[in-house]
Parts: sequence; structure tokens; C-alpha cells
Amino acid sequence: MLSQAISPDAIHDSSERYPPPRCRSGTRAETTAQDVIIWARKLDPLTTKIVWLEEPHNTAKTCTAIAQTVSEVCHAEGRLAGSFFFDQHRCGGDDGRYLFSTLAYQIAMNVPGMREPINLAMAHDPTLPTKSIAVQLQSLIIQPFHQLPSTSTISPKTPMVVVIDGLDQC
Repeated sequence: MLSQAISPDAIHDSSERYPPPRCRSGTRAETTAQDVIIWARKLDPLTTKIVWLEEPHNTAKTCTAIAQTVSEVCHAEGRLAGSFFFDQHRCGGDDGRYLFSTLAYQIAMNVPGMREPINLAMAHDPTLPTKSIAVQLQSLIIQPFHQLPSTSTISPKTPMVVVIDGLDQC
């Protein structure tokens, strides 16, 4: 079962991350978070889009606060497919082996029509969470999206967002 092979502490609303970092009002971080949220609202779901935020090493908490804010707003708006926050100070928080299984679990829960294809992938090979990250990405995320019927309930007006924070910590 996929839920047993995830890192729940890495998800944006985990109690392990409470209280999460916040963008302070009137700061560059708050402005950047709002810019990313506006970008996410205007996404064309038929094209692939990526926003990459990179800050100097001593401002990693700023990026985490931005990622947290974007995750919370997108979650509240029903457009967060999943989130993953790496954290070298949390036990296992720097382990990339759980990235795609954790994201796939959230995608199954948050993206209409994705639960069945992800469940089928796990039924076909229950060891997927132990495979290489390349195999996990392909089998748990990419292939299930390709299996969505053309009549999927994913609305073109609501593109979904995935937030990954702290890639430099894994």
C-alpha cells in the first residue's frame, strides 16, 4: 500500500513541520510568494511549466517560507497536487527515496481521476516505492497521468501545482 511508503512529515501540512515558516508581511519573500501564486493561477494546463526559486545558502528559510505559502494558498484553492519539503534536520528528511511515492500519494488524493491509475500501478507492482526514483517517477506519476481518459474531470481552468522545497538538502 502506497500510504505505508511515504514521508508524511515532508508534506506541507504535517504536524512535524508545525509551526511552518511564514513569509513576513511586506517582505520580498511575501512578494515572491504572491508572484508564484499569480503564475500558478494563470498556468496553461496543456503545457509544462516550472518555476525554480534559488536563493543564496544563508536564505534557505526564505525559500521554505515562500514554498509553504504557495502550498497553503494552492491547497486552499484546490490546485495543490502535492508538496514535499526536504529537511536535513528531520530524521529521513533528506532522503529522496520517498519523494515520488509521497507526491504520488498526494496526487491520488488531490487530483480527480488519478487515484485509480496510481492504485493500479501499485497493484501491478507493490514494490514500486522501493525502486529507483526514475522508475517511481515513471510508474507512479507519469504513466498514471497518461492513463487518464480524455473525459477526465481535471478542469483546464484549474491547473494543478506540485511544490518541492529543499532539493539542495537531499
